[in-house]
Amino acid sequence: AGGPPSSAAPPAPKKETKPAAPQIPSNISIASADVSKVAPDLKPIIACLTESYNICAKAYEGNPGKKREVLDNSRRLGILFFKLNIGDIKPTVKTQLLDLCR
Repeated sequence: AGGPPSSAAPPAPKKETKPAAPQIPSNISIASADVSKVAPDLKPIIACLTESYNICAKAYEGNPGKKREVLDNSRRLGILFFKLNIGDIKPTVKTQLLDLCR
């Protein structure tokens, strides 16, 4: 074999023992997202976006062509809520969301 000679086995790379990040459920929606651990200062984001989503969903209720779009928005907001719940949101995004919901 044409590799450099080694007198000892190379040390195993050190692995940080971080807990695995929670996986986003595949069927997540705005209704199923766990928001129990969202920081108190970020709760207004959940309330504002949920209210806005509900208004839009109700407005498109009678429009079958928009059903997929409404479900996609529910999924996307569910993912955002999931990330807010585990604290996986950049500070700049938090600030922008709080500004949006003022």
